[in-house]
Amino acid sequence: MIWVRNARHIKDFQVEVSFNEGTTFRIDLKNELTGEIFRPLRDAKEFSKFKVHPELETLVWENGADFSPEYLYELGKTQNRQRA
Repeated sequence: MIWVRNARHIKDFQVEVSFNEGTTFRIDLKNELTGEIFRPLRDAKEFSKFKVHPELETLVWENGADFSPEYLYELGKTQNRQRA
């Protein structure tokens, strides 16, 4: 099982996410902010206010938005492979 251990905001809609198995990815979530729940997060200032939820072990925002840790991991793998 994959979960988020730590995360930090880099800039705009980019985050650096560390996972329990030791991998750290830089992930750009700009194109993932679709749907009503993510609308407020299209403001970079609001987006930057995420936390790593201690029980859900993923990124969450005050409005209830979140991404599953598995989704973040797969997105991180894809995006980082494209940059290499």
